[in-house]
Amino acid sequence: MVQTIAEQHSLIQSHEVVLRALSERQEETNQRLDQLASLLRDLQPTHPIHDVRAPTPEKFSGEQGGCGGFLLQCSLSFNRSPLAYPHDEAKISFVLGLLTGKALRWAEARFSGPTEFGYPNKHDSGPYEI
Repeated sequence: MVQTIAEQHSLIQSHEVVLRALSERQEETNQRLDQLASLLRDLQPTHPIHDVRAPTPEKFSGEQGGCGGFLLQCSLSFNRSPLAYPHDEAKISFVLGLLTGKALRWAEARFSGPTEFGYPNKHDSGPYEI
């Protein structure tokens, strides 16, 4: 029994050594995290970033020759306000909201729902002409 107590004492001491080493490493890691957090705070801009809104393009009815200018104006809106259009669905919604007439009828036939932009209508076979 005396040997068992001595073995347990030795085991506890070895655990204490390992725990101290782990504690020291944890402290080093915490210091590094504090340094990184400080660096990130220093990299933050001193003034907030604002989107600069471009004027809303005129609505597009599908008239021949007007598409290029309409798409250019839409691109300007996307580039000037990237936070407002973070993904393609937001851009598609913006463009679809500006369609009228023949162009709107095309969009209604092309998309099966207001949020299903990646999945064409089951009757969709292309090509798409306005």
